[in-house]
Amino acid sequence: MTNQKENMERLIAGVRASSGDLKKVAGVLPNGDTVDVFFRPMTLREKGKILKILGKDPARAVLETLITRARDKDGNKLYSLAQKSEFMDEP
Repeated sequence: MTNQKENMERLIAGVRASSGDLKKVAGVLPNGDTVDVFFRPMTLREKGKILKILGKDPARAVLETLITRARDKDGNKLYSLAQKSEFMDEP
């Protein structure tokens, strides 16, 4: 019979094996152009950060999620935290 530590190690190994998978979301911009944005599953640390913000400022939590997760087809981040205030000032 396996113990809890072995079960946890198998779970972590499974998460690590799938963590590199990029998922694509296609969208249409207001001007009619299409855009593909790719996402990776969030880490527990990233989820915790978003959840702390969610109850206080839902709009900021959405923005943090976008900045944290949005990638190009090669897995490079599309946005940086330095752009957060610029996005927050958008109408």
